[in-house]
Amino acid sequence: FLQHNLFIVGGEKARKDVLKTEIGDLVALADGTTIVGVGKITSSPTELKNFNIGDKIESYHKDIQESFTEGWPMAVRTRFFRLNKEDQFRYNRGEFHGVNNGDVRKKIEELYQVYDNQFDIKAKSWCLENVLEHKFEIPVYQRPYSWNKEQVEKFINDIFNNYWGFHRDSLPEPMFIGTMQISHKTNKNGYHEVTDGQQRLTTLLILLYILNKRYNEFNILNNYKSVKLIQLQTRVNNGSQQKFLDQLLDSSLDELSADPTNKYIQNAFFINSLLTDILETNKESCFETFIIKNFIEYLREQIKFVVIMINAGLSKTLQIFDTINTAGLSLAGSDIFKIRMYEYLTNNNVENAFDRINEIYKTIEENNERYRSKESDINQILS
Repeated sequence: FLQHNLFIVGGEKARKDVLKTEIGDLVALADGTTIVGVGKITSSPTELKNFNIGDKIESYHKDIQESFTEGWPMAVRTRFFRLNKEDQFRYNRGEFHGVNNGDVRKKIEELYQVYDNQFDIKAKSWCLENVLEHKFEIPVYQRPYSWNKEQVEKFINDIFNNYWGFHRDSLPEPMFIGTMQISHKTNKNGYHEVTDGQQRLTTLLILLYILNKRYNEFNILNNYKSVKLIQLQTRVNNGSQQKFLDQLLDSSLDELSADPTNKYIQNAFFINSLLTDILETNKESCFETFIIKNFIEYLREQIKFVVIMINAGLSKTLQIFDTINTAGLSLAGSDIFKIRMYEYLTNNNVENAFDRINEIYKTIEENNERYRSKESDINQILS
């Protein structure tokens, strides 16, 4: 139940009772003698086979058919909270049923309210090596990848300044690149949702991609292990951002261009050119010849983050983001609206409806980009 956020019931009477439930109803989870969890229903009841709970669903089929002569058990999607030991209380009815006891109903309501408003924060110091051990997803309510040339250039130059020193005559120093805010829990595919840090994380991915293409293709690394890429996917703009990212990762260096329609490829083209300039410019002035193996080790071990893991609802996560964010791009009003609307829709099991809203935002962003004027000369504006 807790793993998949599903309330599952079998048996003829229980199946009939669960069909009476509605989105927004509160439920309690008991182990036979004790209430151990509370939650809110976020979907209409349907057979378990209609929920995506991974590869295990097929293996359940035979056991379920043998255990339940009525067929598949019924299930409802539920936002569950596991109760702390001190909040658990005795309740010895094991079957699924409506709770008529007023005191029990009130206690379930109070506990849900308390746990729904709670949040937990854990902060850890990570290097890039730690990041490479995890998978990350840019959630649907986020903005697209949008760093421009100036931001990318400063970021890359800062890395090399810390690697070589500002005068190209120093030993490497660790580089702190700010905070990254992610969900504490992973989704069903093992990805952490990224609330803050998309721009830096994606730019690092592009840098690693460029290094991988510049050096691994020509075996300059010899026997050194290949440049491992950050495991990142994005759900922004109905999959269009993921297509752009995939286009980059499937491209060779020769296929890169300053493509204005694909920010990933555009910035990859710029980073590749910037690396060429940096390495050529410093070929004579550096006290140490550029050795790709040493640079990769520096990136993996000396690029430092403070990773803030949040276990909270979206609204609370947004409040935390507003409080601690100082390095990233500030959220616009439209971003805040998207997050709050997304939370409302998912809590009411209409997540698919957000696809339409996301499509509208995609159209707005495309039109903004298409018609945005770069001119600042007053005569050109008035002409």
